[in-house]
Amino acid sequence: MSKILIKNSADSNIMWRGLGGHFDSISQVLNEFIDNSISNFKAHEPISREVIISVIEKEGGKVLISVEDSGKGMRDLDHAFTLGSQIYKDSPLNEHGFGFKHAIATANPDNDSWMVATKTDADVKKGQFKTVHSPYSFDKLHAEIKKLNRDNWPGLFLGETGTFIQFECSNELFDSVTNGIKGNHGFTNKIKLLAEDIGFTYSRIIKDGIADIKVRYKSVSSKEKNLIVSAVEPDFEKYIGPGSGRAKIDLNDGPINVEYEFSAIKKSDELKKYYQKNMSTSGVEISLNGRVIAYSLFKEIWGIEKHNSYNYLLVRLNLISNDLKKLPATRTSKNGIRKGDDKILKVFQWIRTHLPEPVKNLKDSDDELDLFEKLANIKKSQLEEVADDLTLTTEQKVFKELKDRVRIDLYQFTNNNLIIYEGKKDETSLKDVYQLLMYWDGCVVDGMSPNKGILLASRHKASVIGFINIVNKMKDQEGRNYNLIAKTWKEEGIDYP
Repeated sequence: MSKILIKNSADSNIMWRGLGGHFDSISQVLNEFIDNSISNFKAHEPISREVIISVIEKEGGKVLISVEDSGKGMRDLDHAFTLGSQIYKDSPLNEHGFGFKHAIATANPDNDSWMVATKTDADVKKGQFKTVHSPYSFDKLHAEIKKLNRDNWPGLFLGETGTFIQFECSNELFDSVTNGIKGNHGFTNKIKLLAEDIGFTYSRIIKDGIADIKVRYKSVSSKEKNLIVSAVEPDFEKYIGPGSGRAKIDLNDGPINVEYEFSAIKKSDELKKYYQKNMSTSGVEISLNGRVIAYSLFKEIWGIEKHNSYNYLLVRLNLISNDLKKLPATRTSKNGIRKGDDKILKVFQWIRTHLPEPVKNLKDSDDELDLFEKLANIKKSQLEEVADDLTLTTEQKVFKELKDRVRIDLYQFTNNNLIIYEGKKDETSLKDVYQLLMYWDGCVVDGMSPNKGILLASRHKASVIGFINIVNKMKDQEGRNYNLIAKTWKEEGIDYP
C-alpha cells in the first residue's frame, strides 16, 4: 500500500484570526486575563493581590490597554502559549487552556501589537524577566530575556513578581463596552461601564479580598485618572422562597457547596448595565467560585417565556469547588454555560425544586409595557362596537425617515381621532412631558395630527402639571395648540397601584 504526504501545515495569520471572535465585548476579553491573575493569587497567595488595568486613548482611533498583576508570574511559557495546554492549572478558572490565546487574538486580530512580560521568583533570583511579542506563531515563538529593573519593566512594577499583558485594539472593540446601553458615551463613561462589567463579574471575589482591581485611564485630552473597581451588588427588596443560605448539591461527581439567594430586587439607580429590574438583568445568575459565568437565565430553567412581570426576580447561585470535574462546563471563552451539560441541568433542577415556577406579579413589572397592554385590551373592549375604525397598538413608531424611530407607548386612532399615550408606573417628571411632546411632534412630522396626548402615572408632581399648562399654550408645527392631559392609571381603569 502506497502513501502520499498531505501538506496540512497551518497558516498562522488565518489561524490567529480564527482564534478570535469568541467574545462579545472588550470586557470579556479582559476577564480572561483577570481570571489568570485571580487563579495565580489563589494558588500562591501573594501578599499583594493587585490587578491594574490601564486604558489609554490614542490618536487615530486606537486604544492601548494593559493588564498587570502582582502575582507570581508565568512559570512555564511553553504551556502558557500552547493551545489547549492544561498542564498547569492554578484554579478551576484555568478550565480550557484556550482563553488566554483567544483573548489576545480577539484583542489584536492583526497579530501585530501585543506583548506579554512576566517575572517569577526564579527570574527574580537571576535578575531577569521574560517577554513574548507579536506576532504569534504556531511553530516558532521566542521569548526574550531582559535585565530586571524598574526602568526595563514595561508596567508599574507592582511587586517583585508579576505579569504584564499589553495590546492595542480598535476603537470599535473598545466601544463594545457600551453594548445594550443607549446614547452617546464619552471616554470616561466607557471606563465606568468597563469597571461596572468587571465589578459584576468578580463581585464576590472583590468582596472577599481575593483581588483588588483598579483602572487607570487617560483620554487624548485629559490627565491620567484612577478608578477603583467596586463589587457590583443587587439592591434586594426581600428574599423569597428558600431565601438565602448555603447548601450542598451533588452534580453526579460528588458534593459541592452552593451559596444561594432567591430574591425580589429593586431597580438600581447607581448602575447602568446590571440589576435594572428588566428582562435583560433579571432571572438566574450563576457563578463558579465567585466568578459570574451566566446571567439572565429564565426559559432554560422553567420552560416559560420571559416576561416583564417576572422582572422582580433574581436568583443568584455561587457553585464552589476546587475540583473542576465537579462543576458545570463552560464555553471556552467562559462567557456562558454549555447547553445540554448534564451538571448544569442538575443545577436547573435544583433551582426548580426550591422555586417550581416564578409567580407573575404585575406590580413588580419593570416597565410600563404590561400596564399599557392591559389598557389596550380595556380600550379595545370599550371601543370595538362603537368605532367605525379602530387602531390600538403599542408598536406604533414615529419619525419614519430616521434610522432610530421612536415607539409610542400606546397609539389609539378611532373615528379620525388620534390619542397618544406616554406613561410611567409610579411618578412622572418633567422629562416625561418632553417624551410625550416628542411623540406628538413625531406624529406631525409623519403627517398625523394628534387630538390629545395623555400622560399616565400613579401620581404627578405639581411641577409636571404646571409644565403641562405651559406647554398647552404652545403650538405644534401645524399651528395647533398642544393638548396634553395628566391622568392616573386608576382613572383609565387600571387597578394600579
